[in-house]
Amino acid sequence: MENSGYYRYLDEDIELTNEMKTFTYIMEMPANDTLSLKFQMGKYGSGAHDIFIDNVKIITAGASQPEEPTTPEPTPELDNGTFEAGMDGWASWWGDQWSGVAEGSADVENGELKVDITKVGGASYSPQIFQKGITFEKGKTYNVTFDARANDARKVNVNIGKELTEDPWFIPYAPTQTFDLTNETQTFTYSFEVTEETFNDGKIVFELGNIQDGNAATTVFLDNVSITPQQPEHTPELDNGTFDAGIDGWVSWWGDQWSGVAEGSADVENGELKVDITKVGGASYSPQIFQKGITFEKGKTYKVTFNARANDARKVNVNIGKELTEDPWFIPYAPTQTFDLTKQMQTFTYSFEMTEESFNDGKIVFELGNIQDGNAATTAFLDNVAITVDDSGSDQPGDNEGDDPTTDQPGDNDGEDPTTDQPGDNDGDDPTTNQPGDNDGEDQTTDQPGDNDGDDPTTDQPGDNEGDDLTTDQPGDNDGEGNPLPNTASNIYNILLLGLLLIAAGTAFYFFNKKKKELTE
Repeated sequence: MENSGYYRYLDEDIELTNEMKTFTYIMEMPANDTLSLKFQMGKYGSGAHDIFIDNVKIITAGASQPEEPTTPEPTPELDNGTFEAGMDGWASWWGDQWSGVAEGSADVENGELKVDITKVGGASYSPQIFQKGITFEKGKTYNVTFDARANDARKVNVNIGKELTEDPWFIPYAPTQTFDLTNETQTFTYSFEVTEETFNDGKIVFELGNIQDGNAATTVFLDNVSITPQQPEHTPELDNGTFDAGIDGWVSWWGDQWSGVAEGSADVENGELKVDITKVGGASYSPQIFQKGITFEKGKTYKVTFNARANDARKVNVNIGKELTEDPWFIPYAPTQTFDLTKQMQTFTYSFEMTEESFNDGKIVFELGNIQDGNAATTAFLDNVAITVDDSGSDQPGDNEGDDPTTDQPGDNDGEDPTTDQPGDNDGDDPTTNQPGDNDGEDQTTDQPGDNDGDDPTTDQPGDNEGDDLTTDQPGDNDGEGNPLPNTASNIYNILLLGLLLIAAGTAFYFFNKKKKELTE
């Protein structure tokens, strides 16, 4: 360090190696002076070398180090899309001998990127504005949005992909998008899915060159450029219930000074939500796993389903309702449901009707805290959580939901409404055990006398009056009969009756005559 008269305040020889090092020196100034800093590297040592110097600072000893100038923090998607940091992150390219050289300039004016084109090149991409270093993940869908206008009508191509150092020079992640610019600012947007392997040096290119039917040499303005990944689609019922998107949409809460603080962690492992509880709090809801932002509509019936297990037997409470910011803190939409967890993954389900006013920020809570008779500090697992509208409404009479068909017994009325059952219906009857004469499916209130519906014809006897109405039968009718039976009836009872009557009459006549004779004597 020396002054303008080359008085040296600091003179140090520094031994350099091929490793970057930090050197610090302290000097004391005897008076105010204007200094110059020189790194002298000529005719010193042996041979010619490349020397690298960085992060040179002169500060007052004991004073705090001045803050580094701030620049917008780059994002995985795109940096400085609003051009508030000028041209930072962006570059312009004006062609070469193969694409043809364009002429003009690119700068930021009034918060917009201004590309003043006085001559276009021979290719659509000469000139171009681009940014590199953007991360694109395989399988994700991205939304591209930007504002643009031009002093004279022309077109702009937008390409997104991976730059190469040899032919074909570029791997597109999406088809080229072409937009028509006018002198009015318009917002353009499109989406694409990345099918290539994940890459963290992707490139977006705005081509402003020789585009067919839109290659005017004019001034173009760009602003509000963004590339954002689409979030998993949110449903009114529940988001990310399968935990395919990790913990997205879910929050864990581990208590406070009032409920008691629980200890542990919550994360997704092997496609399941793993809640590792090392200590439970004082309340049933410490800890808890919850999700908000669920829509519940008054009058609708909802079905809640989830899979759960635990390394050690314990209970889980499930609550659904509206979170409040003051006492009572929560309005339940359904009674608390308590389930017993075991080592085996089980599917739990229940339904409830929404009787409160419709609300689009409802909450589901899985309580894993100090539940009576089931508060073990263990690891619990959740998966396949779903809240769906039950369009079938309430259960119908006779519904046998959840019945195991392998154990169904003959005659079970699974799913049938007995209020509409018809007399004689043998719904669910086991045909292998059906007996002759069973009146399966017949309305007995309309059955006619003599009907032998379902009779076994193999045991039919001659003379059976099948289907005949006896109330209208005429003498001698042999409806449906076989050969007539022989007449084997006897009159002996009639003769005996007649004899008894004659004896009685004779006895009465005898006593009458006897009495008459006594009176005459």
